[in-house]
Amino acid sequence: MIGPTAPWGADIREEVLDEIPMRVFHPRPQHLIEIFADGSSWNTRPHLIREDLTLTFADLDRHARNGAVRLAAAGLRPGMRALLLGHGSPEWIVAFWSIVAAGGVVTLGNAWWSQDELDHAVDVASPAVILADDATCARVSLAPGVFPFSTLLDERSAGTGDAPTFVAATRESDPAIVLFTSGTTGKSKGAVLSHRAVIAGMHSALCVTKRLPYDPTLVRPQVTLSTGPLFHISGLHMLLQALLFGRAVVFPRGRFDAEETLDLIEEHRVDRWAAVTTMMQRVLDHPTLADHDVSSMRSLSVGGSAVPTELLQRMGRAFPNAARHITQAYGLTETGGLLTATSALDAIRAQPGMGGRPMPLVDRRSDSSDYTGAGEIVAKCATQMTGYLNENAEDVIDADGWLHTGDLGRLDEDGYLHLVGRSKDLIIRGGENIAAAHVEQVLMSFPGVLEVAVVPLPHADLGEEVAAAMVASGDLVANLEQLITHAKTRLAKFERPSRWLISNGPLPVNSVGKVDKRRLIDDWPVGAETVVVIEGTPR
Repeated sequence: MIGPTAPWGADIREEVLDEIPMRVFHPRPQHLIEIFADGSSWNTRPHLIREDLTLTFADLDRHARNGAVRLAAAGLRPGMRALLLGHGSPEWIVAFWSIVAAGGVVTLGNAWWSQDELDHAVDVASPAVILADDATCARVSLAPGVFPFSTLLDERSAGTGDAPTFVAATRESDPAIVLFTSGTTGKSKGAVLSHRAVIAGMHSALCVTKRLPYDPTLVRPQVTLSTGPLFHISGLHMLLQALLFGRAVVFPRGRFDAEETLDLIEEHRVDRWAAVTTMMQRVLDHPTLADHDVSSMRSLSVGGSAVPTELLQRMGRAFPNAARHITQAYGLTETGGLLTATSALDAIRAQPGMGGRPMPLVDRRSDSSDYTGAGEIVAKCATQMTGYLNENAEDVIDADGWLHTGDLGRLDEDGYLHLVGRSKDLIIRGGENIAAAHVEQVLMSFPGVLEVAVVPLPHADLGEEVAAAMVASGDLVANLEQLITHAKTRLAKFERPSRWLISNGPLPVNSVGKVDKRRLIDDWPVGAETVVVIEGTPR
């Protein structure tokens, strides 16, 4: 493994990047392989852990370089795309760095795609090679250059010769990673992130954690629990930061399980965990929580949907050593990661919808604000995507480089961003536009409501009616009249739900861990014993 070479400077300047003025750090690395080289600072330290398998940073370097030789032999050349398809695992991360070491563009596929979605992504990306887990290989068997990434740990399958040398002519503006959006408004689109964009995100993380100028000798060993998908932007940042900061990453055996999560925290003395709201809720609700030693936990972050204040408070009580380091954040695939984030000092003011203050390189504003100060969130930053793969992005990034998020938010007097909802997440009832997230935030402020999703249901007269599905911690049904009164005092008449679903079970989620509203609408239950549905407009 070559020694660390990345110049992580602390100076922020404005540069013209692809004809758009943006703020960037100086000096800075130019290519992801330089982040990979930083792993030599840790060498024999454990890095990837799953059950009986442990890979050190030196092991990762060896396997990734062997993998790069195999990819080159399979036809991958610098600048070509390689599709990485599968669930998070040590082998997945070896495959990721094998592609980087070969000079390829890492194209991240969603392991939960349907066959049609997978075929669409393969068609859009036109990858030179495909690396997939054993379960997925059969689904892409007809495509050229497919092999299971589990074989990358087999020393007998290693190629001969040295790993391909990085092409010096590659520019920092060249594509590094393609991430597919969740496709909530249509087929998935491939957001293209340059080397500069990905590195700017890592540089910002170093800045906000006060590690600039960067000295790896001052970084203490840490252990991160990985329970989310690596093929989305949050997972990408986790694996890059783990290598840059010398962290061990612990993987579960398979699908998320609350009890296994608690077991892993206790066994490996995990001190960092980033979870979607649903995962955190299930851990907090698990009956064996009090029986586990979670005193090692020092940092928690939660996202994926609005975070109820009650949930933040429960997190602090369950993980007391992390209570002052519970963070919320806001970002998109298209922005290459975080636009805003809360800090440890913000924990006492955390509230549903609070995204925090802007990250170091971010310019942002709120356009077309209404009477409450809420408007579309528009941002410009060096971390944002170059555009969509094989598609026009003019409806997202304007001629001046500003990225229009489609999200609604307002800025308070202290510069904090408060999320209101998606501009397209609207219910149109009798000609009145209703922001679903606004109704959700009001309902979440009622005691006993743990999760809520507000969706439109067809209505013969009004076109759409407002429906609220909720997960309750107690006997919310008995307090239903109080909940309705709570809604009447805080919502306009046309905003109040006329259909209610109350359950003790979790709401359905999609592959990103967010509530699947389409499924809620399609499967809205009637008459089930575990739910209460009130027909008609509440009194």
